Amino acid sequence: MISTLLVSVILLLCCQYWLREIFFKRPMGNISVPEGCVASPVDGSLVYIREVDSGPIYGEKLGEKHYAGEIHFSAIHVGIYMSVFDRHHVVAPCDCELKAIEKWSSGVNFPMLDLHEYIRVMFIRRFENWFSRHLSSWITQNERVTLEFRDNEGNPFKMILIGDKYVNKITLSGEVGAKFVGGQNIAFISRGSQTDILFPKNLFEKSLISQALVGKRVTAGDPLFQKEVKC
Repeated sequence: MISTLLVSVILLLCCQYWLREIFFKRPMGNISVPEGCVASPVDGSLVYIREVDSGPIYGEKLGEKHYAGEIHFSAIHVGIYMSVFDRHHVVAPCDCELKAIEKWSSGVNFPMLDLHEYIRVMFIRRFENWFSRHLSSWITQNERVTLEFRDNEGNPFKMILIGDKYVNKITLSGEVGAKFVGGQNIAFISRGSQTDILFPKNLFEKSLISQALVGKRVTAGDPLFQKEVKC
């Protein structure tokens, strides 16, 4: 019994190391964003595409809404969910400069629950829902970071990075004032699995995505919006 438990723990730790240090951190390669386009910042699946007015904004992960600051323009809001099989790097969707950072930590920070994001997918979703519902006064919401950018023409846009509920694990690659080229790494979400992007809806000649594509996969660098210059 003890030997079986020991082997199980060792296998679990090996799985954790492989996911965290090898699988998620696989290099993204050279990602180029077509001229005049705004690209997907991550590999994942489109979970919603909607128009939002100026005011409070919310990222929505697995049915839960997470307040993520405010915008001062009407926007197209795109949510992209990353599964446990996707790399969790986040890249710049176009040439841009980081203008502001807002952070919200998880309600608690339990490093010993490092594997929570993976185990829950396979085993404990019902228990987690019960746990969150009955202890909501103690555990608040997922860690999240809202990044405000300006593209190279001075147009504003925002990105929301949604992490884990129990572990703070979002790492940024630059501070306010940092400049990025399209496709350059800007963050890594080692515990968590969603990235949202909000762009002014009157800025682009056309959107390359529609409601019909919700549920479809995108790859980092795939054009989402097109300006006057054709992709």
